[in-house]
Amino acid sequence: MEKSAEGWFGSSWWHNPFSSSIASAEDRIALPMLEERCMVFAYHDPEEARKDEEVEDRLLLAWRRAWWANGFMPLVLGEAEAKKNPLYPKFETVKMKPEMKREVMRWLAWGMMGRGALVNHRVIPMGPLNDETLLSLKKCTHYDAVTRYEEFGNLLYSASKSSLESALNALVKSPTLTMASTIEGALTSKDMLKVAPFPKGLADYTPASVSKLYGNLEPSKLPELINAHLHATFLSFYSDGIEYLAPFAGRLNAVNQPAVTLAHRLANCPTNSPIPISCPPNNPSCTPCNKRLAISSRPHYQNSSTTFLIGLVPHPFTTVQLTTTDLSLSNSRKDRAIRFIRRKLTRDPWVLKVTDEAFDNHHVGPQPRVVKMKEVVVSPPQEARTGFWGTETTGFRDVEWALGFTLPEEKELKLTLPPVEKKDTVKLADAVKVVGKCEGNAVCRAVEAWCMADTELWKFVNAWAERREAVRVKWSGEERRFGKGLAEDE
Repeated sequence: MEKSAEGWFGSSWWHNPFSSSIASAEDRIALPMLEERCMVFAYHDPEEARKDEEVEDRLLLAWRRAWWANGFMPLVLGEAEAKKNPLYPKFETVKMKPEMKREVMRWLAWGMMGRGALVNHRVIPMGPLNDETLLSLKKCTHYDAVTRYEEFGNLLYSASKSSLESALNALVKSPTLTMASTIEGALTSKDMLKVAPFPKGLADYTPASVSKLYGNLEPSKLPELINAHLHATFLSFYSDGIEYLAPFAGRLNAVNQPAVTLAHRLANCPTNSPIPISCPPNNPSCTPCNKRLAISSRPHYQNSSTTFLIGLVPHPFTTVQLTTTDLSLSNSRKDRAIRFIRRKLTRDPWVLKVTDEAFDNHHVGPQPRVVKMKEVVVSPPQEARTGFWGTETTGFRDVEWALGFTLPEEKELKLTLPPVEKKDTVKLADAVKVVGKCEGNAVCRAVEAWCMADTELWKFVNAWAERREAVRVKWSGEERRFGKGLAEDE
């Protein structure tokens, strides 16, 4: 069991319908155990960075965000790590070609980290999450020999701790070290390097590649081009468009407004591309994005690999507040509201409604339904991005880090969304206030007790988003020491 002081804990028993049955405290939510993020390293060359530090900084940020969204732990290394390597003094005495010296410094810094993948900071994951190269790099501790990749030069290596140490020791003793221009040229034993297939899911934005493919692109515009290609690649996976859950025939329009907004920000073609009709380096025959993906709402969850689903899960108090016309829970006397809950309120209305198609048998109770929806929320991050989830109290958190690219703002798209009735906006605001202090509100607690599955799913989505962001923020804090490639909010 993974312990946490927060309102969640990692457990292999997270499939249990109700966390309260396995938690030490009633309000703590069981989440799936955290999967290990394999480390990928980029070396920050200060000499290269001096050419345009601001652009290099934005490129490092794009690199970090894209690799993080693909399930890795990207870390930026520099001279300090290289010079801490015990082998550094030995290499320092060898007169090498400038390009070889830069390469050795990269490897020395990498060697201090022990294992993982060494990636050029202009190499961006630009493909499906189940790309063969990405899946092989996610083996973490299962690397064997130092591996280079066919027709990819020095842009990507992976290695175990022992194989990396062996390669560095062989390198410092190499008789060709002074004449070589590459690691491969200096390592006399070809057994030191294993060759893996060309990494189709990785895009090469190094200067030579950019010059060849994008002509006279201004260097300062490269981060925007990368971001546009990431966004367009994401859109290409969902031929049937973006969907958002909207049960109860419009009565939750006020609740779903953030989902509608996010759907539009996602579905529109990138707005900031310096070359709108262009393709990523690893997919030159792509169909460039030229129109917005279809956006639709649906009252029920439906499993589909060709649509991206956005779900905003309301607290059951909010659901009742906006869907019932009999009374207002926030403005009624406590005894009347609780009597209504016990006598007239259907248990777990939201979960029952959205799983209506997933379960043909209407006699299936809320327990298997809430388990199903938990699986949908977390399913399966290592294989595909099937959707994004939030709640009415926290909205959608850390979207850009979860997806790997920035989204156009509402004002850029000039969105004109269907208006929400003022009375519904007021009802929603009242409900959010009550839910924020639910523990001290007898009516809110009564709704939670009556709608246990709806409450469980709401708490689960909040906890899932909270942990995802907390893990990212902790990593960002550790990376802050290097001070390069940081977002404004890091």
